[in-house]
Amino acid sequence: MSDAPLAPDSSVLIAGYDLDHAFHAEAERALAAVRRSGVLIAHTMAESFAVLTGGPYVANPDVVLTYLGQFQAEPVAGIRPDEYPSRLRELAAAGIGGGALYDGLIALGARGAGATLASLDHRAAPTYERCGVEFRLLDASGG
Repeated sequence: MSDAPLAPDSSVLIAGYDLDHAFHAEAERALAAVRRSGVLIAHTMAESFAVLTGGPYVANPDVVLTYLGQFQAEPVAGIRPDEYPSRLRELAAAGIGGGALYDGLIALGARGAGATLASLDHRAAPTYERCGVEFRLLDASGG
């Protein structure tokens, strides 16, 4: 197991928010580590906020901001605006485009922070691999 800080992707943050989510317990175990010494990726915050305040959830924005705030013991990480052109080129060169681009931005933010991504999204795994970020797919055992 790595000593790197844990960074949840949106799938983990959303499952952690939703008490009825099939993987809430798995997400909550990972999020406990994030509360202690993890890091949030800026793009993951925005994506989670969008999902939780729209679509099937329609949660109160202030409640979602408070929820996300509990994981911000460390400064939020991510790609600096001036890095976007080179990071988009990097993603394109790795064959990452379309909707997977957003998974790639999260992966590059985590990689830049030296963090290990925690995810419930098996579809994102190939993108995370191509970005060279350490990641952990959560399962019923919590990791």
